[in-house]
Amino acid sequence: MAERLHTPWTHKLIVSPFGRLLNTRLFEWLKSRSLPREFRLARAGAAAAETVGEDVDAFLDALGVAPDELSDDVRDRLPGALASFAEDWRARIEAIDAWRKAFWGDEDVGPDERVAREETRREASERCVTPSGALGVLAREKALPPVQCDVPPPATTFDTWADALNDPAGLYAVPEENILTWDAGHFGVLVRLYREADAQDQIKDALDHASPSNAA
Repeated sequence: MAERLHTPWTHKLIVSPFGRLLNTRLFEWLKSRSLPREFRLARAGAAAAETVGEDVDAFLDALGVAPDELSDDVRDRLPGALASFAEDWRARIEAIDAWRKAFWGDEDVGPDERVAREETRREASERCVTPSGALGVLAREKALPPVQCDVPPPATTFDTWADALNDPAGLYAVPEENILTWDAGHFGVLVRLYREADAQDQIKDALDHASPSNAA
């Protein structure tokens, strides 16, 4: 019998009786506290992927952090961390290449081997997307902002979007200037259509040809 893809343990936990523990204020509090570390790690992984094979200065430039902003310990460990990430990146490329040959190439590969290559591809990609093993040293580095943008205070955000919060439908509705109203003639039906500037004439022509007066 062919081997199956393994279900991640997180998904197993969610559907298990213990999954209820994830829907608690305590878990939300713990998860919220971990988000800055996760975001730093994602930023570091993206910068490392962009500068694979380059030096530490190129990595920090892509990350948007000056060397003197980092702690001495982090600076000393960065060369080894980036070398480790480069190895993971090469393993990812090799895994993807083997996966493509199995699924889209001419190799005569059975179901078990395809499952194995898919598992390898997922694991190799995950090590680069969430590089806690190679770049975990940066996850707690306070000099590295979790996101590369300024986060406005909640009060300012509420003031800016007060009207939308009070009337969400107005925010998501189609703007009135993009509504085309057309009277269907004998049927007396008022049709409201979304109008694009370059398609307005085509819409009118289509509706005119569909009117009762043009029927054979």
